Amino acid sequence: MKYMVNDFIGKRYGNLTVIGGRRLSEYLYLKCTCDCGNTVEVRRTNLTSGKSTNCGCKSKGFKHLIKNNSQVLKFDSIPNNNSSGYVGVDYRQGKYRARITVMRKTFYLGTFDTPQQAHNEREKITKVLNWVILNLKLENSRIKNNEN
Repeated sequence: MKYMVNDFIGKRYGNLTVIGGRRLSEYLYLKCTCDCGNTVEVRRTNLTSGKSTNCGCKSKGFKHLIKNNSQVLKFDSIPNNNSSGYVGVDYRQGKYRARITVMRKTFYLGTFDTPQQAHNEREKITKVLNWVILNLKLENSRIKNNEN
């Protein structure tokens, strides 16, 4: 069966909405807008099978997340079983380990003799990351203002 672009326009697949398309040899490529605002061209079979559900925005870096005001740093609360008394600090093999989660990926910052040392290291990294995020947000707003 030969599918036509008009059969798909306006339909939604995951975060993608079909707005157009074109045929390249035997394949149909559909132009879609993602909920994040990006436009992407996806092969029909990938779209209808569920293989493609977004523009790839779930795997892009800081700028994309900040553009859409997503959470970059995870600031979690202290779990009940935490013996260090600090967020992002746990006790492993006789040492205190500091960690931070950025974009759903956990980074281990090192091991320390005291929980306070591990907490201080995590706080330094958190301040740097907050500065980076703030500056990327400012840069993104400048770019938007220049486009308008």
